Amino acid sequence: MRTLLVIALIAASVCCAQFLPFPGPGSKGSGAATTTYFGAVASTSTGTPIGTSLDDLTNFYVGLDTSAGAPYATCPGSGSKTLVSLAVYVENAGASAGTARVAIYGPVDGTHDHTLIAQGSAAITVPSTSLSWVEHTAFVNSSGASIPTVTLTGGSTYQLVASATGGNGVSFGWGTAGAHNQFDSNNYTTGFPATIAFSGDQADEMPDIRAGVQ
Repeated sequence: MRTLLVIALIAASVCCAQFLPFPGPGSKGSGAATTTYFGAVASTSTGTPIGTSLDDLTNFYVGLDTSAGAPYATCPGSGSKTLVSLAVYVENAGASAGTARVAIYGPVDGTHDHTLIAQGSAAITVPSTSLSWVEHTAFVNSSGASIPTVTLTGGSTYQLVASATGGNGVSFGWGTAGAHNQFDSNNYTTGFPATIAFSGDQADEMPDIRAGVQ
């Protein structure tokens, strides 16, 4: 009888285990952190770009304008935030693929405005002749040394910068006409400098560049 009882208990346990609820993706039990985006995005929750107009980014670098009266890239929330993504919305202008790279400078406080915080670990091949996000999730400093954790401050503003080269040319998406970017003709896909100095040139396009934090 004892043997039968033990077998019955094991069978009951297995049966019940088969029907225990399992937390699915995005459920509270999954422990997944939520990414919030800032920069030239239409939605901070989805990171949707603000526009799909096109301009050339080949052998240029472009950043969201930080001059007086221009929109800033403000990190959402307050307190410490971990950078998990840097991305630019780009496409190849022809069949041959180019590369793109994104960096973040700041904070914009009058002293550190153009000081490198982090950049994507390497230039990324632009995958398509249709607009898509080229996204970095690993970061390095100006010397190429890995930065395991990049910490930003919620409520502070930052300069987001992108550069591209190669292929038949690379175009970036943009929206919101007005004096919304600064640019210069240097190419930084091999690595952004520790400090960056814009020429002062401005264009009436806000480039689709974003950062994601958790």
